[in-house]
Amino acid sequence: MVVPLRKTLEAVPAPQIVVSRGDCAIGGGIFTGAYGIEADLDEIVEVDASNEQTR
Repeated sequence: MVVPLRKTLEAVPAPQIVVSRGDCAIGGGIFTGAYGIEADLDEIVEVDASNEQTR
């Protein structure tokens, strides 16, 4: 899904804003290491805003 995500983002007119919400999108959550998970969203595309909590 990395390639379709990047193509979709490229097709969106400016300004392109990416919002990441929830543990699964930000850090993989319970799906970390699953066969269908490439990486955290911010490692694939630039994320403009997220609700990531610092510890």
